[in-house]
Parts: sequence; structure tokens; C-alpha cells
Amino acid sequence: MAKKVLLDTGVVIALVNAADPDHERCTAVWAKLRARLYTVEAVIVEATHLLASAKGGAEAAIGLVLDAGAVIVPTTEERLRRAQSLMRKYRDAPMDFVDALLVVTAEQQSVSEILTLDRRGFATYRILGRGRFRMLP
Repeated sequence: MAKKVLLDTGVVIALVNAADPDHERCTAVWAKLRARLYTVEAVIVEATHLLASAKGGAEAAIGLVLDAGAVIVPTTEERLRRAQSLMRKYRDAPMDFVDALLVVTAEQQSVSEILTLDRRGFATYRILGRGRFRMLP
């Protein structure tokens, strides 16, 4: 069975934007990564929004996700309800909508590794209330 890894917004942005302070370390991990990637549409929406002012940035973010062959997990009513529950549980962290959907995906797809720059959030969140995330880079 192939290794599974979640893909979060900050890493997409850092990979696309060479001026990003985390670009080099994200690129180094990305080059060696051998895994099946999972993400959510909200990651793509957030990344394209944040890269909208960079010429070609939004398109590059979409291309990165597509070229990586990432599984884009659709948002369903069940996933929205679970995300809403997680956002209530972690309101003091706080947990945003994108992070909540990624945690739901981790729970449903049995993924415990995540490519993220959000160390504080994903160090706090638990998979099914128990498991910790292993964060890359």
C-alpha cells in the first residue's frame, strides 16, 4: 500500500512562489516525496486566492495539484457536518474551515502525514480525537 500524505495550502503557495521564505525547504521535501497525495478543493481555492496577485500564480497552484496526481476529496454534507463539529471542538486553536476539511479527510482516508506549514494547528489537532499528525517539511 502506498504512503498517503495530505497537502495543505501553505506548501502549495511555497512551492509555486520562489520568493516564499519556505520555498527551498518545501521544494526539497517535494522532490523526494513518494506518496499518494490527498487534498480538498478548499486548499485549491485558498491557494489560488492568495496567489491571485502573482502573475500566473493561481494557474500554477492548480497545475501543481493536478500534476502531482493528488486525490481531491469532494466536500459532502457529511464532511461539512464533521468539519463544523471539529471547528467547534478546536475553536480555541482556532481551526479554520480548510484545516477542518483536511482533518476530516485524514480520518476518512486513514492519513496521518501532512505537508503543512501550519505547525501550531496540526500539532494541536487529533485524528479521530487520538492520533497525531506527522508534519512535513
